[in-house]
Amino acid sequence: MLDHRTNGASPVRCGKFPPTDAAPKESGKNADKPGKLNSVSKAETYNLKCPENPLYLEELAKSTELALVILVPWCRTTQTPRALAPLSEQASKYILAIKASIEAANQAFSIATDAVNIATTLKNPDNESQVLEDDRQMYLNGMLAMAVKGHKTAVDCKQQFRNVRIDMSKLIDEAEASSTSTNMFGLRKSDKKLTLLKEGISVLESFSKSISDYVTWWGWMELSQNALQRSGEQMFINYSSLRNKQAVQQWEALRNAYADYKDKIEGIQDKHGELFADNPISAPQKVRSKGFLGIFGLAS
Repeated sequence: MLDHRTNGASPVRCGKFPPTDAAPKESGKNADKPGKLNSVSKAETYNLKCPENPLYLEELAKSTELALVILVPWCRTTQTPRALAPLSEQASKYILAIKASIEAANQAFSIATDAVNIATTLKNPDNESQVLEDDRQMYLNGMLAMAVKGHKTAVDCKQQFRNVRIDMSKLIDEAEASSTSTNMFGLRKSDKKLTLLKEGISVLESFSKSISDYVTWWGWMELSQNALQRSGEQMFINYSSLRNKQAVQQWEALRNAYADYKDKIEGIQDKHGELFADNPISAPQKVRSKGFLGIFGLAS
């Protein structure tokens, strides 16, 4: 049911769950029976809250576009002089990290959309009664698992760009030294290309700053990540906040903010079609046609 949300991984199994408004209590009658309320009473409880609306997304999209302009030429060279090969390899690593940051944003959009869809079922008594609490908890656990993955992806991306000025300056200095000492292998022809790359380091630093803000935003998942690790396969998620109109509006604003970001990214991908051809990440619509509602066959 949730494989598409966890990239093929099995969803977290949650046992039997009580209503969300209260933590589960152990039943004496069923205390020794597996799969009953007693197993959930020992689980971690996570109170689902909407994270703040990320204000950095517009800057992240802009810095992504500028960083690709700097890096892509170094990945299009079919015959790279040996002295420039390390620069091409580093540029390729940065591009992979950029693509990963886009995927993390896609996961953030999915999480926000799922939260809105669940809130929709809670507003409709007929839909709410059709979904077993076990299934809803399983789906919510899938959301948290996706958020944990998105947080890790953002952290990994930040790590790749941590010392971007030091790393690139060193590689450029080494390449320029080779270019100065010899005219072999067309190194002289690369002087202008190296100069442009050196001038573009500040652009890569700007992207690195945006990614740092990105990781800070994903920090809202750290508590749930720790809870998931402590609880193992048991996790009770209190989603009562999704009955609150203001909280749902926050989730809707978050969903739309990431949808706008994805729209901008789609335009960037169109400019670098060959770069994303092997792993295209399409910009989603403001409202997905399938998600929690679609899986359980519920009307909006």
